[in-house]
Amino acid sequence: MYYEMEEGHPERVGPFRLRSIVGEGATAFVYDAILLGRHGGSSVKKNHSVAIKVPKPSTSHDIILDEALIGSRARHPNLVRTRRLFVARGTPCIEMERIQGERLDKLTINRKGRRPVPVLRAAEIVKQAALGLHQMHKARSGCGRPLCAVHGDVKLSNILITSTGRVKVCDFGTATFVGTRFERAEDTVYGTPMFMSPEQVTGQHLDARSDVFVLGTVLYQLVMARVPFVGSRITDIMMIIAVGDFEDQLRMFKDRAPLLAPILKKCWHMSRSQRFSSAHELYMALRQAQEEIGSSLRGAPPVSLREWVCDHQATQSRRA
Repeated sequence: MYYEMEEGHPERVGPFRLRSIVGEGATAFVYDAILLGRHGGSSVKKNHSVAIKVPKPSTSHDIILDEALIGSRARHPNLVRTRRLFVARGTPCIEMERIQGERLDKLTINRKGRRPVPVLRAAEIVKQAALGLHQMHKARSGCGRPLCAVHGDVKLSNILITSTGRVKVCDFGTATFVGTRFERAEDTVYGTPMFMSPEQVTGQHLDARSDVFVLGTVLYQLVMARVPFVGSRITDIMMIIAVGDFEDQLRMFKDRAPLLAPILKKCWHMSRSQRFSSAHELYMALRQAQEEIGSSLRGAPPVSLREWVCDHQATQSRRA
């Protein structure tokens, strides 16, 4: 999605010319940009498209510094690549790879509203996302110390699918890890309430299994075309997650995707020790489920995320 540059947005940041807004979060804007000239700090060629994250004026610079650090240490094809941190007029900014593709929340909606994603396709998306997050979870500092990183805000709008069909998890602005600069307020919860784990809504220590819980929530939303936890207030949603009574959601999910239901149930276990021990273990379970589903659907066309993205972009172009 592109947004025209509005008054008040800079036309240039450091050696980059900003061309359009491609995303906005709570803490920053992300711009499509090109490198104007030769610059020793950037690995891209002149006039090559990149993504530049620029913090909003109210954002602590430590949040950007933390995001750049974890992004530089967590390298994987299923994670959006952080190229470097640079400072422009005293403001830290992040140069990232520019993804040609679509956000998952945009791919799953049309004029009639949110639409369910076929089971095999949903499994493929979450499987790839899990593989990228596993690499983030096991990232180490420059001296080899485990960072114990947790994404903390896995949701459809933070998952991209490239025009070649690769899933990429993005936005590490809410990530927690050992040695973060940003000091989090004790009475403040960070993230998106409907995409939180029980330990996240109750302010407990997070680990990789917190992201595993939320990958289950993403799987549910893809298959069922709706979020599993609904309330009139944010606190209502957080209470549902904290209590952990998900029987109705699991029953409806099983009716739609019986072979994925045990996986969702394990992701959503209230006890972290009963969940998948890692995102990689979830990846393996989804791969096995895909094989079983594929065997039961002989003659079904293979999953192609690339064709899905291309068809969506073609539809958007016709409507424009």
